[in-house]
Amino acid sequence: MVRSMIFRLYFRKDFQRKLFLDIISKENLSQRKLAKLLGVSRSATRHWSKPDRLLPKFIFNRLIKLFPWVKSYYKYVSKMVPMNWGQIKGGKIRGKMKSNLTKSDRIKGFRKANIVTLKRKVIGPKGEKMYNYGEKKIADFLIKNNFDYEYEPVINLGNKYAIPDFSVNGNIIERCGYSNWDIYWSNLIRKFKLFEKYKVGKVIVLIPANHFNFAIKRLQKLNNLIILKEEDTEILHKILRAQGP
Repeated sequence: MVRSMIFRLYFRKDFQRKLFLDIISKENLSQRKLAKLLGVSRSATRHWSKPDRLLPKFIFNRLIKLFPWVKSYYKYVSKMVPMNWGQIKGGKIRGKMKSNLTKSDRIKGFRKANIVTLKRKVIGPKGEKMYNYGEKKIADFLIKNNFDYEYEPVINLGNKYAIPDFSVNGNIIERCGYSNWDIYWSNLIRKFKLFEKYKVGKVIVLIPANHFNFAIKRLQKLNNLIILKEEDTEILHKILRAQGP
């Protein structure tokens, strides 16, 4: 089945941010409650409250269904762009650039940009800038139990590469914190399929308990995954210890 194209809305001036402020104020909601109503993560609503994060049209339609008065904001939409508009724009710019960057250079550039743009504020036990405290908790556990880890290693997969959260004793550890974000899960599943294809070793997926059932449904069709709750540290310890010190 071919999926219909998903569009994002380009609001004039600062009206997208104003939209979310109005919803929170008029409907007496917190960002957390609004995210729950929309079926998305709290970080998603926080991102969409910023002018540089374009709002998906289907989310705007959900808002109208929840709060009909939101439809009045449609007059502030100056244009619609494809969901991958940023990638298309960036690709055109890169296509005009003369560059002899190696694959290694591109990876370094990607990782540096990823750290800077996401403004990571959590510092891991080795001084790494991490996404969140969930990753730091895993790193602290590994250090405490004398497991040497590499954070965000580059794994070569044919002519492609992937960057998982951790590599420990030849195992891959991924922490999945998002509960309902289609793009996140589609990218993650694509990564897991590549891990399986190139036989990178055991892939351990750690999931917060409140997202566990949802994640199981997303990942149930994949093979060669060890799926654990974050608190299953004894099982994680046994798996890693079985692979050697």
